[in-house]
Amino acid sequence: MLGRLVRSYAGRLYVHVPLDRPFDPDALPSSDPEDRWSTPAEPTIYLSSDPGVVIAEYGRHTASTDELASRRVLELDVDSPAVLDLRDPDVLGELGVDGGPITFLDVARCRAIASGLRRDGVCEGILVPSVAFLDVPDRHNAVFFVECIASGPRGLVKGCCEVARLELVPR
Repeated sequence: MLGRLVRSYAGRLYVHVPLDRPFDPDALPSSDPEDRWSTPAEPTIYLSSDPGVVIAEYGRHTASTDELASRRVLELDVDSPAVLDLRDPDVLGELGVDGGPITFLDVARCRAIASGLRRDGVCEGILVPSVAFLDVPDRHNAVFFVECIASGPRGLVKGCCEVARLELVPR
């Protein structure tokens, strides 16, 4: 009965994008092998609940100063008719996930959960704790499965505006 726990989501989410090119919603999907909720074969859109989470996640995914690049932080108006909130104990119970947020440190487990939801087509995306803020549920990420988004990335994002810049200068 997981379907009864699916909710719509409409609100603001945040993302970092290259500073040197215009924003394109179709460029949002990631296929980074380091992603927690997807494999490289599963294009996925990762968004954050606030600019601080964006910055923390950017830092987590940047291994060295050689990889740092200046970025824009955008506030996106997002509208999805079907998300599951993996911070909700009822959702976790239906999925058979126990152990609280620390469970989501296991990348293989996260990918298995997301792959199952993708395959079942029960939702377009999931709300998940940010590993950078496991102890603060309101500071989270939204993970959208590209092939499940009925309207595609352009339909998911209703508008955007720049709210910050991460301008990194060489020493």
